[in-house]
Amino acid sequence: MELLICAVFVVSAIFLAALGVPLWRGKVPPNELYGFRIPATLDDPGVWYPVNRVAGVWLMVTGAAVTVISVTLYALGVTTGTAAAINLSALFGFTAAVAVHGLIVAARLTKEPRG
Repeated sequence: MELLICAVFVVSAIFLAALGVPLWRGKVPPNELYGFRIPATLDDPGVWYPVNRVAGVWLMVTGAAVTVISVTLYALGVTTGTAAAINLSALFGFTAAVAVHGLIVAARLTKEPRG
């Protein structure tokens, strides 16, 4: 894999991980631009914060995993096309995990009585 392609994936992964930190720490209030934005989270801060904590953790894990994958593929000399396909698969897979886990937490919180 070319160094430039590796660098693009690593920088993107670090950016994702950095986006996850404020979500995980509960520092991002409900808004229309940043976070896990579905009707349930936007309507209720009691749903927003737990769901976005989960999403933030997944974003940090995604960033770490894609960084390790990218650097490993580069070190192994994997061809650019194959490395890009593996990295993109990891990104899509982890993004799906963020979505599924976030939706599960949101569904659980909207069904549970709170008080």
